[in-house]
Amino acid sequence: MLQRQKGPAWWYKVKAVTKNMFENRKSKLWIIFWAFLLAFNFFFSQIGRHFDQPYTSEEKVLGIPLFTTEPLRFAFISVSGISVGVISVGGLSLGLLSLGGLALGWLALGGLAAGYLALGGGAIARYSIGGLAIGGYAYAGGGVALGVYEAEGKQKERLFGMKPHQEALYRKG
Repeated sequence: MLQRQKGPAWWYKVKAVTKNMFENRKSKLWIIFWAFLLAFNFFFSQIGRHFDQPYTSEEKVLGIPLFTTEPLRFAFISVSGISVGVISVGGLSLGLLSLGGLALGWLALGGLAAGYLALGGGAIARYSIGGLAIGGYAYAGGGVALGVYEAEGKQKERLFGMKPHQEALYRKG
């Protein structure tokens, strides 16, 4: 790699694992990914009958409910169309760990993900991985990466420009 590594070491490990996963179709990570996806779908199909009516658990930690399916109700684990919680799953999710169509959180996974570390079709974060990755450190694989500090993808651009003598080194890496 010709460009200097400016980010933390864990970022380059995550980027290498992601790159290996998409370049090597026989990767064991695909098995783990599909197993997780199927288990996730199976789990929610089994408890789906409880989602017909809003539910909030009686168990509380520090006065906050442990689990809820009510929209816009904060809980440690929130599952609904609009979910707010420490772990939130839903169409629009807001929390530390967010999974959903539009995910906003510290670790966000979704179609459009925004947060500190975001993975999704469109990812906006300090560390972002996605088809369209925008952020401080952006990795897009075969997509578009726009990064402030570093960008890697089929089409990559460094936001706010760079010095002319750095351009040749950056394009090779």
